[in-house]
Amino acid sequence: RYLPSPDAEASAHEFLATYFEDPASGPIARRVDELPWQILQVGDTERLLKTITKAAVFMELWDGDRRSDLWSYVARLEDKDALQNLGHHCKTSIISYDNTEPKPEAEDVALLSHKMGVFLAEVGFLEVSSQILTKTLDSWGTLIDEDDARTANTLEAL
Repeated sequence: RYLPSPDAEASAHEFLATYFEDPASGPIARRVDELPWQILQVGDTERLLKTITKAAVFMELWDGDRRSDLWSYVARLEDKDALQNLGHHCKTSIISYDNTEPKPEAEDVALLSHKMGVFLAEVGFLEVSSQILTKTLDSWGTLIDEDDARTANTLEAL
């Protein structure tokens, strides 16, 4: 409302989105407050989808008090018929996270997989959710005791 034209407003949102995409721009919590919203204002649905499925952003939205923000972004993407690549981006994010350096703990990768699998099931992507959760169960089988609650939680999500 303070910018002289819609083009100037779009440019400002693009500048801020680009700024908050850089991990050096601040703590993840601050970046997650701004980044998806700025991308939403730009109107780039594919970029928004990729952003909310990046491991760090997703975990911040899923675990914190921002889950309603996550569902708001999903609803906006659904309104624009832009969720078709959600499963692909979740799988890619899990693989990318697993391949980061320094290598994350295997339990952290399994936990991300579990949460993304549950998320995908809740959105209605049941086939890819099942694939991810089945792989998560395999991971839990090598990482934790079979009576661990995480195994039961993953089984229940399937």
